[in-house]
Amino acid sequence: MRIVVASMGRCGSTALFNSLREQLGSEFQTVYLKEYRSHHFLDDNVNYLIKTHDVARNNRLTDSKVIYLFSSPYDVINSFLAQSKKFKVEGFPNFGFNDYKSDSQLLNFDGLNLEYNFESWYYSNNKVLFIHYDALFESANQISLFLGREITLPKRVKRKTVIKFTPECYHRLNSFVLSLEKVFIND
Repeated sequence: MRIVVASMGRCGSTALFNSLREQLGSEFQTVYLKEYRSHHFLDDNVNYLIKTHDVARNNRLTDSKVIYLFSSPYDVINSFLAQSKKFKVEGFPNFGFNDYKSDSQLLNFDGLNLEYNFESWYYSNNKVLFIHYDALFESANQISLFLGREITLPKRVKRKTVIKFTPECYHRLNSFVLSLEKVFIND
């Protein structure tokens, strides 16, 4: 079995991944994949807990349970912009880019490919449990049902980021995200 925690980034994926890792223990091998879409698992007899910010794979994985965390792209971008330059330089490749040069990559165009990332999971061939950041820490029951095992979640950490920027390049995605339920399964 593969449990995949995927996200736009800055949406609680680390908190969920770490919580699952603690609760699943040695039953699952934990892996962080920058290139999830092209990674081939060699051992079908191993259970994997995977974290990624990459786009979805094209093929359906029958033994996978995917949880995708999302938020307003304005929250994501402003949270990313509030991080240190070191975090940005180290974190940028997780979104499929080699080099972080300046904040203009996030303000002038969708420099993290948030729209493509979200749409790849939304329209993927896999059954996906979508959870908005605002509902994540109250979603233990939905996650437990989806995974078929009881899990608990840590307490919510309130976002400290103040929305300073609402770049036009994210308006379409933000409108779409606002139209969605906070927790839903897309199959």
